[in-house]
Order: sequence, then C-alpha cells, then structure tokens
Amino acid sequence: MKYYYLLFLFSTVLISSCEHSHSKSKAINDKAKGKIGSKEVSVNYIRPSDDQFNELNEDVSYDYGDKGNTALIINVEAPQWGYFKFVFKEKIIKEEHFGGDSTDVYEKQENGEYGVVRKDFNEPYQLTVKNLFAYVLLEDHGGYVEKCKFQDFGNEVYWPEFQYDYCAAADEDNDGKPEFYLVYYGESDGLDAKPLKVIVYDKDFDKYKATAYFPSGNEDDKYHVEYSENWKKLPKAVQLKGNSILKKFKESKR
Repeated sequence: MKYYYLLFLFSTVLISSCEHSHSKSKAINDKAKGKIGSKEVSVNYIRPSDDQFNELNEDVSYDYGDKGNTALIINVEAPQWGYFKFVFKEKIIKEEHFGGDSTDVYEKQENGEYGVVRKDFNEPYQLTVKNLFAYVLLEDHGGYVEKCKFQDFGNEVYWPEFQYDYCAAADEDNDGKPEFYLVYYGESDGLDAKPLKVIVYDKDFDKYKATAYFPSGNEDDKYHVEYSENWKKLPKAVQLKGNSILKKFKESKR
C-alpha cells in the first residue's frame, strides 16, 4: 500500500512539473512573438546587406519580379492588426556617365593673344533614370495581399529618388495599428523648385501627402509646404511625424 501511495505522489509531482514547464515555455514564445492582445507594434528594417534579406526578398518579390531590385524591406508586426512587409523597389531605365575629361580655359596670354592657358578637370558623375515602386503587403495564409501600391517614373529631365533614411513604419498614435511613411525627392532639370514628398498610408490604407518645395535657382521661389486636403484628418501624432520628416530633411540640405 505504501508503494502505491509513493508512486501516486511521484506521478502527481511529475505532471505538475510538466504543466509548469509547458506554461513557462508558452510564455517565453508569446514574449518572443509579441504578446497576444498587446497593442505594441514591432518594426524591423531589412536591407540587402542583412543576412535574412535574400530569403525574405524572394518571398515578397514573387509577384513583382519585373519591378527591379528591392532596396529596403520594412517588417511590421502588429498583433492586433496584422503582419506587414513595406517593400521598396527601383528599376533602372537608363544610365549615363559624364565628366572625367578636361575643358580648355581660354584667356589672354602673355603675348597679348587669346589662347588656352590651362585645362580644368571635369569631375565624373553618373545620371541614373529610375522607376520607383513601393508596396504594403499583408501576410495572409502563407502568401501576401497587396494593400497599397506606389509608383513614380523617371525620365530624361526628372529623377525621383527614395529617401531611405526617412522612409518608415510606426504607430505614432499608439492604437496598435501602424502607419507607413514613404519619402522621396524629385530632382529635375532646370530651375523649378524641387519637391520632397512625404506620403502617409494610415491604418485603413488611405493616402495622405505633404510636399515641401525647395528653391533651385528662381529668385521668386521660396521654401514652402503644401498638404493634401485630407491631411488634417490624420491623428495629431501622425501629422507631427510627417512634419518632423520634412524638418529633418530641410536641415540636411543646409
């Protein structure tokens, strides 16, 4: 009888220990993934130099193979809302190389005649025409559903460039649902003001835009910002985030 009592006691302790171990393991896994029911949004920036880039890029580029090379993937985990990939792609249309040669400088020479007095070296530079693409993709049953699409095409006199230091995803109003910030600059030929555009996609994937214009030679041009009609519908915290991007970029141009 004593033997069966000890066996029963040992089994009870063992089962209790296993249940505690399973509970502890589950808690660790929940913490690693983002606790269920949490509003916290996790954001991770993945670039071509990162170890996990190639495998992830193969996944997100499956339906976008003709859109050029992926330059940035922003991984966004919002446990209450969904798991997203914010993907930026560039497709090079044309490359031209200039400079690397010398220009003759003509001035009056010692003998009183005009002629070549020196050669000035022209620094080499490259002009690249690109088409820009970006997508917000929602993970769904082992694949992705496109929620937002952006594109802007360059040409001979217009060269748009993503500003990757400012592109972002965040949850500025702390509602557990991320916003997506796409930032690009439109360099162009001529003296027209150059636009920096901050495009915000909100939790419902509606589009909002703030455009800052930078003078580029015309004396009458002044730096100014224009907003889309719906901009003020954004939460104040999201508006502040967009305006802070404009401010930081302006400071970087000084």
